[in-house]
Amino acid sequence: MRVPARAAGVLVPAALYGLLGLLRLAPVWRAPNTLVQCGCGDPAFTMFYLGWTPYAVTHGHDPFFTDWLFFPSGVNTMWNVTLPLPGLLLAPLTWGWGVVLSYNVLVALAFAGSALSAYLVLRRWAPWRPAAFAGGLLYGFSPYMVGQGLGHAHMLLLALVPVLLLLLDEVLVRQRRPVWESGPLLGAAAVAQLLTAEEVLAGAALVGALGLVVLVVLFRDGIRARWRRAAAGLALAAGTALVLALVPLVNQLTGPQRLVGTVNSPDQYHADLLSWVVPSRLVKFAPAAAVRFTDGFSGNPAENGSYLGVPLLLAVVAVAVLLWRRRPVVRWAVVLLVVVMVLALGPSLSVGGDETGVPLPFQLVHHLPLLESLISVRLSSYAVLLCAFLLAVGLDALHQLPVPRWRPRAAGLVAGLAAVVALLPLLPAQLSYAVQDAGVPPWFRSAAAQQRVPAGSVLVTVPAATPTDAAAMVWQAEAGYRFKVPFGYSLHPDAQGTGRFPPEPSKFLTVVSRVGRGTLPVLSPADIVTMRTDLARWQVRTIVVTMPDTPQRAAVLEVLGRVTGRAPEPDTGAWVWYGLDPAALDRLPAGPALRLAG
Repeated sequence: MRVPARAAGVLVPAALYGLLGLLRLAPVWRAPNTLVQCGCGDPAFTMFYLGWTPYAVTHGHDPFFTDWLFFPSGVNTMWNVTLPLPGLLLAPLTWGWGVVLSYNVLVALAFAGSALSAYLVLRRWAPWRPAAFAGGLLYGFSPYMVGQGLGHAHMLLLALVPVLLLLLDEVLVRQRRPVWESGPLLGAAAVAQLLTAEEVLAGAALVGALGLVVLVVLFRDGIRARWRRAAAGLALAAGTALVLALVPLVNQLTGPQRLVGTVNSPDQYHADLLSWVVPSRLVKFAPAAAVRFTDGFSGNPAENGSYLGVPLLLAVVAVAVLLWRRRPVVRWAVVLLVVVMVLALGPSLSVGGDETGVPLPFQLVHHLPLLESLISVRLSSYAVLLCAFLLAVGLDALHQLPVPRWRPRAAGLVAGLAAVVALLPLLPAQLSYAVQDAGVPPWFRSAAAQQRVPAGSVLVTVPAATPTDAAAMVWQAEAGYRFKVPFGYSLHPDAQGTGRFPPEPSKFLTVVSRVGRGTLPVLSPADIVTMRTDLARWQVRTIVVTMPDTPQRAAVLEVLGRVTGRAPEPDTGAWVWYGLDPAALDRLPAGPALRLAG
């Protein structure tokens, strides 16, 4: 059966991008509900929340607040990257096969979906499909995406950003659709991004506002004829967004456990002046010297993805020179690209990893409301989008060059070669990420977890979930959110209302952690009493120890036996204290000091 050309123009790129997205996680597809990049840290955080929103919605809980973590104080989920919209969309997969599979599918779709979205949007300005395909390939699989894909799944969810660009163009420039249609569509897309990744929306709003300023400065005469309709469209967009986002925003700004101040330090991660042109370990063609050099830029490979490469930047310059007069949109994109690249450098200029102290415009931006927690280097994703735009427009123009009749495909071949030269330096160092078993202890998927743990009661896992190892959050999700925990990895306020990721300090967690590391030889009676007080304050009914068989585990079991007043039960590969009575713990004798072996 012959596929219509219009359908092929979508299906073929979608299939190619989809295969590349699957390839990024190629090893996991052998067992996609047990294998994952890492069951710890940020991936574990994401997996927990992918399951939390559908669980909350279907069980009558508030999806924007949960005390399933950090019980009893809880977490305001809107201050965290909880991915409520992706969580709802992936709910059937989560319910059927678990959060590990949903996470893997989310990452693969993030790569492919971002690329496909860019391809479809870029065709407005670059009708030649191979040109738009090259732009989509750059946007969806750039070093920025490869770096963020190491664990920051929320920063991969960029499919709506090109859509926002398209809708802004319609509202501000083209104005061919009714304003009552394009304005609300823009507002709805913004809210969809809010419920996907709020940080991405904040960056998009900043870049969009700067794009509007550039538009007004460059094309004042054209704006005069369009400003009334543009203002009406933006007003409708703002009104629609306010109505649709009212509940989550009210919860975020006035609800329980809300935060004040800055979440991220503005100078923690920023692009370096040389990071745009010196290859990092994220790309294949990076000499060892370059890798050592760029490793000093941020110290975090996930945040070192601003590399664009000399060939791509030269292609952008060539497009700017050749099309500056003929294509007004090229002028706009080039100027905005420069602005975004400067902002991505952060509050002060860094050259070759050395801070110069020279102030940059980002110092003004990060003091603005709702933008104070932007991580500057992540604005490089918008630089990638603008480069993808200019590359696609340039390739399309190259394809349209007149050629002799006897060489009808020469222009297309030249454009294809130009695309290869521009994009080849950005080839990822590894086509696939390394993966491992998610490491969910069998007990959490067992019948005992469902039958012997009271629904909604408080349970303590050993090891507990912390920012350095949040695997226990995956275990909690895989147990169907049967229980709450007093620990976790999420932003929650300290005494001053400032956001912090680790659990509140407690004697229980400190002692168990030190015993687990073998660094606490003696436990005093006072420590035992304080640990019991912690368990009673948290209303703990169950304790589960899933440590491997080591002397440290034996010491932890001995300590918890003294604290609870009884021995645990071996159950499905774990050691479990069922049916604890928090009120009875204070009546237990403290006993003598406990000397631990090893």
